[in-house]
Amino acid sequence: MSWNNPDYFQSKMGYVMLDSSIVGCAQSYDLQGTRSISEVQCIGSDSVRKVAGPYNWTVSFDALQILTKDGSNGIVSFDEAMSKFKAGTDVSVYLYPLVAEVSTGQVYHSGRGLIESISLSVAAGEAPASYSLSIQGSGDLYEHKIS
Repeated sequence: MSWNNPDYFQSKMGYVMLDSSIVGCAQSYDLQGTRSISEVQCIGSDSVRKVAGPYNWTVSFDALQILTKDGSNGIVSFDEAMSKFKAGTDVSVYLYPLVAEVSTGQVYHSGRGLIESISLSVAAGEAPASYSLSIQGSGDLYEHKIS
């Protein structure tokens, strides 16, 4: 993966990638995890223990709608995201930290999931359109270190 930013990316920003393309001008992302907690009491014991069960994760993000002449520039457009949503396509998501420069040892997260919701916001005569996605994880969320 190349860390050379297109000219319209600021040097200090987080990155969100969907499959192998950068989400163009992502404004924010929110990663939320939940874990089920079960109470267990063994026969003959007066105490109750809490045990960690499986976890779920969801990532939501907002981005500007960037219009391009062709879809081959490595930037995810709303149209591409909508196609994946309608098809029920399992997508990869990568969440990179807010950094001035990417360096060895920094942590990022990745996982696969389904696009749970999508919205597009357009106002006449206003700033560029924006869109939002929410992706429900369909497996583990992995932690990686940049080497």
